[in-house]
Amino acid sequence: MKIIRDPSNPRQVKEVVDQIVRQFDNTGSAVLAANTTKTIIQNPKVTSMSKIMLAPRDANAAQRMNATWVDQVSNGSFTVNHDSITAARKIDYVIFCIG
Repeated sequence: MKIIRDPSNPRQVKEVVDQIVRQFDNTGSAVLAANTTKTIIQNPKVTSMSKIMLAPRDANAAQRMNATWVDQVSNGSFTVNHDSITAARKIDYVIFCIG
Protein backbone atom coordinates (compact mmCIF):
# COMPACT_ATOMS: atom_id res chain seq x y z
CA MET A 1 0.00 0.00 0.00
CA LYS A 2 1.33 3.39 -0.95
CA ILE A 3 1.58 6.17 1.60
CA ILE A 4 0.81 9.85 1.13
CA ARG A 5 4.04 11.53 2.18
CA ASP A 6 3.03 14.98 0.97
CA PRO A 7 -0.75 15.67 1.14
CA SER A 8 -0.27 18.78 -1.01
CA ASN A 9 1.01 16.60 -3.88
CA PRO A 10 -2.05 15.72 -6.02
CA ARG A 11 -0.25 12.85 -7.74
CA GLN A 12 0.51 11.07 -4.45
CA VAL A 13 -3.07 11.55 -3.27
CA LYS A 14 -4.44 10.22 -6.59
CA GLU A 15 -2.22 7.12 -6.47
CA VAL A 16 -3.39 6.22 -2.96
CA VAL A 17 -7.06 6.89 -3.74
CA ASP A 18 -6.82 4.78 -6.92
CA GLN A 19 -5.28 1.95 -4.93
CA ILE A 20 -8.07 2.12 -2.34
CA VAL A 21 -10.77 2.13 -5.03
CA ARG A 22 -9.27 -0.98 -6.67
CA GLN A 23 -9.70 -2.83 -3.37
CA PHE A 24 -13.49 -2.60 -3.74
CA ASP A 25 -13.54 -4.25 -7.18
CA ASN A 26 -12.28 -7.59 -5.95
CA THR A 27 -15.12 -10.10 -5.94
CA GLY A 28 -16.17 -12.98 -8.15
CA SER A 29 -18.22 -16.14 -8.45
CA ALA A 30 -17.34 -19.66 -9.54
CA VAL A 31 -18.85 -23.10 -9.97
CA LEU A 32 -17.14 -26.07 -8.35
CA ALA A 33 -17.84 -28.86 -10.82
CA ALA A 34 -19.34 -32.17 -9.77
CA ASN A 35 -17.12 -35.27 -9.53
CA THR A 36 -13.87 -33.29 -9.17
CA THR A 37 -11.74 -32.38 -6.17
CA LYS A 38 -9.97 -29.25 -7.46
CA THR A 39 -11.14 -26.16 -9.28
CA ILE A 40 -8.74 -23.55 -10.66
CA ILE A 41 -10.22 -20.06 -10.69
CA GLN A 42 -8.62 -17.53 -13.02
CA ASN A 43 -8.70 -13.87 -12.03
CA PRO A 44 -6.08 -11.34 -13.15
CA LYS A 45 -6.40 -9.45 -9.84
CA VAL A 46 -5.01 -12.36 -7.84
CA THR A 47 -1.34 -12.18 -6.84
CA SER A 48 0.76 -14.67 -4.94
CA MET A 49 0.27 -12.44 -1.86
CA SER A 50 -3.55 -12.38 -2.10
CA LYS A 51 -5.83 -13.77 0.58
CA ILE A 52 -9.00 -15.40 -0.74
CA MET A 53 -12.21 -15.72 1.25
CA LEU A 54 -14.93 -18.09 0.06
CA ALA A 55 -18.69 -17.97 0.68
CA PRO A 56 -21.38 -20.46 -0.39
CA ARG A 57 -23.80 -19.29 -3.08
CA ASP A 58 -26.24 -22.22 -3.02
CA ALA A 59 -27.45 -24.96 -0.65
CA ASN A 60 -25.02 -27.57 -2.02
CA ALA A 61 -22.07 -25.27 -1.36
CA ALA A 62 -23.35 -24.32 2.10
CA GLN A 63 -23.59 -27.97 3.14
CA ARG A 64 -20.00 -28.71 2.08
CA MET A 65 -18.04 -25.55 3.03
CA ASN A 66 -16.27 -27.47 5.81
CA ALA A 67 -14.65 -29.52 3.03
CA THR A 68 -13.82 -26.56 0.76
CA TRP A 69 -10.65 -24.49 1.03
CA VAL A 70 -8.15 -22.42 -0.95
CA ASP A 71 -5.07 -24.55 -1.58
CA GLN A 72 -2.75 -22.59 -3.87
CA VAL A 73 -2.58 -18.91 -4.79
CA SER A 74 -0.43 -17.61 -7.63
CA ASN A 75 -0.39 -14.64 -9.97
CA GLY A 76 -3.64 -14.75 -11.95
CA SER A 77 -5.31 -17.74 -10.30
CA PHE A 78 -6.05 -19.76 -7.19
CA THR A 79 -7.01 -23.38 -6.59
CA VAL A 80 -9.99 -24.45 -4.51
CA ASN A 81 -9.87 -27.97 -3.08
CA HIS A 82 -13.20 -29.61 -2.33
CA ASP A 83 -14.73 -32.99 -1.86
CA SER A 84 -16.21 -34.77 -4.85
CA ILE A 85 -20.00 -34.89 -4.88
CA THR A 86 -22.51 -35.47 -7.67
CA ALA A 87 -23.85 -31.90 -7.76
CA ALA A 88 -22.06 -28.73 -8.78
CA ARG A 89 -21.72 -25.97 -6.17
CA LYS A 90 -21.68 -22.21 -6.58
CA ILE A 91 -19.37 -20.04 -4.49
CA ASP A 92 -18.54 -16.37 -4.24
CA TYR A 93 -15.08 -15.11 -3.37
CA VAL A 94 -13.36 -11.95 -2.23
CA ILE A 95 -9.73 -11.18 -3.02
CA PHE A 96 -7.76 -9.18 -0.46
CA CYS A 97 -4.39 -7.61 -1.33
CA ILE A 98 -5.01 -7.36 -5.05
CA GLY A 99 -2.33 -6.37 -7.52
